[in-house]
Amino acid sequence: MGHYRSEEGFRTFSKAKGVIRKGIIDTASMVAPPWNNRMFKGFIWFMKFRFRPVKVD
Repeated sequence: MGHYRSEEGFRTFSKAKGVIRKGIIDTASMVAPPWNNRMFKGFIWFMKFRFRPVKVD
């Protein structure tokens, strides 16, 4: 155990795991089911506005 006394030894024998930090606003719930919320309807409106047909002369 003499070689594993520092921070490197700690990292060798520990399991690193990911950490998720959530913000104040949960944006994932705004575009997730149920699909009747305002954010999703606004997103659909924006997509219709963005991909509308354009007349070319």
